[in-house]
Parts: sequence; structure tokens; C-alpha cells
Amino acid sequence: MCPAMCTIFLAASLIRYSHQVLIDCLHTSLVFLFQLVSKATVISVSNASETVKTLSLKVEDKNLVFKPGQWVDFVIPDIAQVGGFSICSTPMKLRMSGMLDLAVKASEAAPAKWVHENCHLGSEVKIRVGGDFHYNPQVGDSQSDLLLIAGGIGINPIYSILQHATDLLREEEVGESAAKPGSIVLLYTAETKQELIYRRALQMIGEMFPNKITVKMFITQGEESGDIPVGRINEEQLQKSLEGLNKTSVCSYICGPPSMIADMEAMLQKLGLVAEQIKTEKWW
Repeated sequence: MCPAMCTIFLAASLIRYSHQVLIDCLHTSLVFLFQLVSKATVISVSNASETVKTLSLKVEDKNLVFKPGQWVDFVIPDIAQVGGFSICSTPMKLRMSGMLDLAVKASEAAPAKWVHENCHLGSEVKIRVGGDFHYNPQVGDSQSDLLLIAGGIGINPIYSILQHATDLLREEEVGESAAKPGSIVLLYTAETKQELIYRRALQMIGEMFPNKITVKMFITQGEESGDIPVGRINEEQLQKSLEGLNKTSVCSYICGPPSMIADMEAMLQKLGLVAEQIKTEKWW
């Protein structure tokens, strides 16, 4: 990687994080500084909602890999600012088709504006994988339950994790050697029903694995719709979710706005989880 590109990636990693985690950010930036950078071509662009665009990228370098939950640095020609977008597809999809998916929320940030206003089929970018927020169990690991919590566009890495778990469950069903996920509960909240991207796909996952996966969705605005109530995820809902999981070994993954992450962490610890059981994506 050329020195200029290294400088861009380092700067992008540093500005992505808040002052409180600057030291961790510097360490992460140095770790990933010389990781693989691949060209990628946009092969699909669609609207997931009024505010979210989904992209499918064909990755040029077959050596690029990622773990469910990780993000990519997203380098756009002629735009100085580097984007940082969580991957919402699975390692299996990349392995089988050479593709990965992103979902980008509209904002005034230059990379997001480019995705919403200028990105088109055939657009070329460069990507590099990063992040230590991931779920990657191995064959022989102790089985652990998962409590997945997402707010808004924070569903992206959580959706990747959930899909990866379903890939492992399918492999187990056909007798293939695979890591074995335990029971899984997903709590997902957004402002409106339309902003619950992947809503139908998530419902289908719950229907396919009714004894393994529970999906609960909430909206904070509008009227109750079917089995999607109005309200925020609260301590009572967390308590009910934990009742069906092994509380001593469950691992919780949380991604969403900073205030939501702080609230969820505090409530989970009040309910008996220790800090080591709670993983957060402190991105925004």
C-alpha cells in the first residue's frame, strides 16, 4: 500500500471514533494499517427505505475476507473523506459469489452523499476490512446463546451476525462440521416500520428456526402494526429475553446510537451480565 493511501486510512480510522476511545482507535488503526485493500465494483443499488440505500459489491481480490459484524473502509475516487460502513452480508456469500453487501443511511457526510446521489452500476471503489466487533465461533468452541440488539441502521452488523448463525445452523442440519450457535434473540428498534430494513427477511429467519431464533421488532413513532409494538427496548423486555437464554454464558452484541448503547449496557449489567459478555459497536 502506498504511503498516501496508508495516511488516508489512518486518518479515516482516527476521525471515526470519539475522544474517549482515541487510544483504542490508534491501536486499531496501526493493526489494520497494512491490511489488504481491494478494488470493488458496484453491481446493484436499491432503496431499502426512504433513507437507506443498499449496495452489492463485486470484490476483485479473492484474498479479502471478513468476520460477521465487521465494517469496511470505503474509498471513493476524488472524495477525500473515507466512509466507514458495516457489512450486512455473510462470509459465506463472499466466499461463494465474491460479493458483499452494504446498507448506507443518508447523511451529510461526503461518502454517504455519494452513495445516495452519485453511486451507480459499475461505480468502482476501494475497500478494506476492519473492526473488532464480530461473531466468529469455531468448531469445538463451547456453545453460547446470543442476545442481539440493534437500533436504526445499527442493524447492519447484527444482521450479518444473525445470517452467519443461520448458515451454521443449516450446516449442522445437513450433518456438516460447523460451530454450533445456541439460542438467539434479536431485539430491533427503529423510528418507523418503513425504517425496519430487512423486516420481512428477519421474520422469515424466525419462522425457519422457531426453536432457535426469536425476532422481536419495535418502532418508536407511529401506530402499532401487527406484532410490531410502539415503544423502546426496556429493562422488562431485556429480562424476558434473557429468561430463554443461558444467562451465565450468553453473549450480547449491541449496535445503535451511543445513548442506546449506554442504556442497554447499563440495563444488562443490572440484570446480571458482566462486561465481558457485552460487545458493542461504538461507531457513531
